[in-house]
Amino acid sequence: MAALTKRPEEAKELDTLVLDHVSDTTMIDICNNPMDLGNAIEAFTGLKHLVLSIKRQEARDSRQTSFTKNLWFLIRKAVDLESLCLIGWNVKRDIATRTHLHSVPANVWNMRSLPFHIHDSRSLCRLRFLELKRVDIDPNSLMDLVTESAGTLKELYLNEVYLKVRGDNNTGGTSLWIGHADLRKSQESVWIAQDLQKIEGLKLDVLRATGLGYDEFDPESNALYPTYDLVDPSGHNRSFDQRFVEEVLGSNDVAMADAPNSSGRPVSRNAPTDLPQIATIIPELTNLTSILPPEHLEDITGPIFIEPSQPEQLTLPPLNHLQKQKEYDAETFQRTHNTTSHFKRCIDGYFFNHNEQALKELQNIITVADRGMTLLSAEIDRARYGTEILTTP
Repeated sequence: MAALTKRPEEAKELDTLVLDHVSDTTMIDICNNPMDLGNAIEAFTGLKHLVLSIKRQEARDSRQTSFTKNLWFLIRKAVDLESLCLIGWNVKRDIATRTHLHSVPANVWNMRSLPFHIHDSRSLCRLRFLELKRVDIDPNSLMDLVTESAGTLKELYLNEVYLKVRGDNNTGGTSLWIGHADLRKSQESVWIAQDLQKIEGLKLDVLRATGLGYDEFDPESNALYPTYDLVDPSGHNRSFDQRFVEEVLGSNDVAMADAPNSSGRPVSRNAPTDLPQIATIIPELTNLTSILPPEHLEDITGPIFIEPSQPEQLTLPPLNHLQKQKEYDAETFQRTHNTTSHFKRCIDGYFFNHNEQALKELQNIITVADRGMTLLSAEIDRARYGTEILTTP
């Protein structure tokens, strides 16, 4: 921070800052030292774009509270901030289940989340683009963050964000991304999709989601709905991310899914409309002549239906799945439009960062080192106090 603030006067004003793997301990230490805090405030004040990757390790409640206040104190010092990307320490999780269980004490479980601190006199009054990536977050914290910047926020990206859930779904107490049509929501719980629609002044132009899920504290507390709201009640087998985005934005895609065409035959929502793209999108269908006669390929302009000799109808695999995915999936959409985290890959347009995949290996190294230090401390205690070494599996 000192180096950033002491640049020559002719240096370009700092408006973009990307910080990787900043620990909560480091943030607390900076804010507890007046000189470091002054440099940090000066560095943050003129920012318009901020990408911050956070590592959590402070389990004590007092330290967690201190980190939360200090983090948002510095972020709010960037009064002209337009884009904010906050990245957590999580590795990629199983998209098939969309649930994760840490099996740790409550204070550690709370620590492994992205906190938010409400400040009455300061707000993110100019924030237009917000991305949360690889984080676990309390539902109320997520809603408070969006509410604070609702007046200016236009694009929201939720990439591998897991809601912290602990409650009893028998009484509607568990917070959910979407919710249940047959379940009455309690006042204590948060249903993100519904509550986003109720935020005054929030008018999103873009909402994209990838890999949404639930970070469980006690799975046994969710006996009535063990799968939360992950199953599509419409029977269309839409992805959970798609359902969430459509619920918030009020998409009519579901209603149009089984609408008949002019011939009275049902139109599949995934029916192909651009046959020449099959070879590029679906490698298994590169030999189209084995499916349709070549002389008919150029005459097809609408949805394609093949009626084989078998009684069961055959529909070609979807060609528009990538375009459809782009309408709700954050990762797909950001390949062509990224207003938040593209700085993580490249700041100046010339030098690219290829270290993203090193995160998992780095975590493995830290895990081994932590276990080694634990065993070493136990050996020291045994030699000093005569206690037995408690080994971990």
